[in-house]
Amino acid sequence: MTKRDITKMTREEVKAAFEKWLAETEETEETEETEETEGQDKDFETALEKWLEGVQRLSDEFFSGRVWPKGPLHHPSGKRIAAPIFTVPTAGRKYLRVVRTDAGRSVYCFIEKATGNIWKAAGWKGPALNFPRGNIYDEHGGLLNCNAYSVG
Repeated sequence: MTKRDITKMTREEVKAAFEKWLAETEETEETEETEETEGQDKDFETALEKWLEGVQRLSDEFFSGRVWPKGPLHHPSGKRIAAPIFTVPTAGRKYLRVVRTDAGRSVYCFIEKATGNIWKAAGWKGPALNFPRGNIYDEHGGLLNCNAYSVG
């Protein structure tokens, strides 16, 4: 429908055309929304698994050749440093806490469930919300700002 067609229509015809268009768009939005929520859970889980595998691979590569330095305050045998393990032990309402476990446990980062944004950890309980450090859905899989110790 062009602008010229609308100018020739009466007020009632314009109103009816608008209501018809509005009803059509609402129907398509509802079907798209249900399809997104059904597929989004699977997409989030697969993207999260890929991201965790990628972070584990980065960490394994970083620690593969590292050995403990020798000296009185260091490991006496000069053993290789084991790469940490990354897990998501429990899920909160809004964020997933990714935990880095080696000799102890620390928060690696937080991942927002709704958007897939990766947030640097401000502490054990929550993320630093100044800006996201990546997204698990982006072309790099969220690994662009990740290293063996934290997201930066």
